[in-house]
Amino acid sequence: MLLKGGATVNGRFDDASDTALVWAAQSGHVEAVKALLEGGADHAIPGIGGSPLRLAAQQKHLPMARLLLNARANPNHRSLPNEQPMLHVVAYGCDNPDFDLPLLRAFVTAGAVVTAK
Repeated sequence: MLLKGGATVNGRFDDASDTALVWAAQSGHVEAVKALLEGGADHAIPGIGGSPLRLAAQQKHLPMARLLLNARANPNHRSLPNEQPMLHVVAYGCDNPDFDLPLLRAFVTAGAVVTAK
């Protein structure tokens, strides 16, 4: 509704705040992320905790990651200073110790560099 009303899709309160896309991705709202992407949201704008794709990787949220990867989010983008490669975040950097093979496959299929350090 806000997008149809002309809301600024990548708007933020200030440089230190998150975009609506980051908030939606962090909260796991797939439909909101889909609507924001369709409305022109920039998935490369990081938030305080990183890019929307990084947040999806951290949370091992496969549907969210697939949605962002299908929207051409870069699986090799490092959205935070000294950040590890995205594939490392998927494989090792999550709170959940379970290895998530489907998520890992999604990143590799999207072009994640498996030899990145």
